[in-house]
Amino acid sequence: TAAIFGAFADTWVQIEHRRARWTPDYRDEVAASIKNHLVDLDLLPLTEVTAAIAAPVLGRCERRAPDMAKKVRQRLRAILDQAVEDGLIPANPIPLPRRRRNATKRTHMPARTARDEVGAILRSAEVSEVSRGVRRAHLLAAFTAQRIGEIAPAEWPEIDFKAATWSIPRARMKRKDEQRGDHAVPLPPVLLAQMREW
Repeated sequence: TAAIFGAFADTWVQIEHRRARWTPDYRDEVAASIKNHLVDLDLLPLTEVTAAIAAPVLGRCERRAPDMAKKVRQRLRAILDQAVEDGLIPANPIPLPRRRRNATKRTHMPARTARDEVGAILRSAEVSEVSRGVRRAHLLAAFTAQRIGEIAPAEWPEIDFKAATWSIPRARMKRKDEQRGDHAVPLPPVLLAQMREW
């Protein structure tokens, strides 16, 4: 019998989870994005997944969750690439996304410092379909005013829950003056409480 898309996609997630050493959270996030946005393909044999059938599915994803659409398309292509490698289909029917000819014009994006503006950004982020890591990074940025270059590589040993501080190694700071020592960032109680849950 022909391989069914939904079952094959589940297998692909487990294979990639082991191969790429995804965290359990990221594995669950990838699986959920496939289940949420590609559910209409679940019962189709892989041989029946065509560009024409996938296009409206991807289009709905673009309208409902534009931030997730690119990832979903990449994951669909990766699943079908695996099916090609396994000899289940002759070629990947999903075309690569077209490159836009006009480069996006860069505009100045001033920092948002007013409390109501920051609150609006965080509320929008809370309902958008982003990973837990991105959502947590938003909160760290909002409560500590640190750069993403300091936030993304943060590690738990840098957090002192008793002193309510985050010690960022000087080597990761923009100004790498070793004599200044690590950069101590105070953690407000509301953020500290959330970090304890994380």
